[in-house]
Amino acid sequence: MRDGMTHPETLLPWLRTTLSWVSTGLAFLDGAGNCIFINPHAEMLLDGHLGLRIAHGRLRAHKSDSEKLERMIEAAIASEGTPHALITVHDLAGKPSLVLALRALEAPVSQSTAQQARAVAIMRAVAPQIVDAEERLAVLFSLSLAEASLAWALFETGDLAEACQRLDKSLSTGRSQLRAILAKTHCRRQGELFRVIAAATSIIGYPKTL
Repeated sequence: MRDGMTHPETLLPWLRTTLSWVSTGLAFLDGAGNCIFINPHAEMLLDGHLGLRIAHGRLRAHKSDSEKLERMIEAAIASEGTPHALITVHDLAGKPSLVLALRALEAPVSQSTAQQARAVAIMRAVAPQIVDAEERLAVLFSLSLAEASLAWALFETGDLAEACQRLDKSLSTGRSQLRAILAKTHCRRQGELFRVIAAATSIIGYPKTL
């Protein structure tokens, strides 16, 4: 168990057993944002080399994603049952390494009222060596090359303004193209679009070493 985390005995025994077999990284957070339980797959993903770790009992990202992650955690533990937020975590080299979703929990998961889980972080590793992602998006969803480039830049940065700046286009143009992208991919929200892009480009998976 990581330093600063409470013992997994605070979780219901049947739930601990079930989560131990899940092949997706799961981390449960209390009302203060501290990790009270992580499953074995999360242990493998949180060693720091993918840009995400646990320090002093809390999830920490590399500096480029640190503020976004903190805002997501604060929003998740402050509400109940809200739609989950999604972030792409980057490794030390700045490459996408993890896709992490955070969702508030409607009901307590632990037995102790002082250690109730308020949110869950769900993480999957990004497989390396993505090839022709933009072209694949264009073909699959009938996107223009400009739309495909924006979709991929948005996926990598997680921010429309940053994606537009990378592609040297105005924010208004980016918003217009994003509306077209959402329509063509049949997505309503940016989080849904990220999941579609991840599946379409086959980048969500496990590192070969795991």
